[in-house]
Amino acid sequence: MMTCAQVADVVRDHELGRLPGRARWSVRLHLLMCDGCRRYWRQLRAVAGLLQAQPEAPPEPDAEAALLARFRARRDEPGAS
Repeated sequence: MMTCAQVADVVRDHELGRLPGRARWSVRLHLLMCDGCRRYWRQLRAVAGLLQAQPEAPPEPDAEAALLARFRARRDEPGAS
């Protein structure tokens, strides 16, 4: 069975459906048996839900030009590849 630390490392991938079968079942089993990890998982889900509910803020009007200028300055630095 997975440890709490192992579950904490992969619980987000579990939530997103990115774990292979055996790992997915190991996480599910651990969550069934561990109140602390189950609470952590619920908190992650709650935060993710709140973040998804937030409207996306539009970028600053000059953000693209400022980023391009910084990239170009970096590119033109001596020793840059």
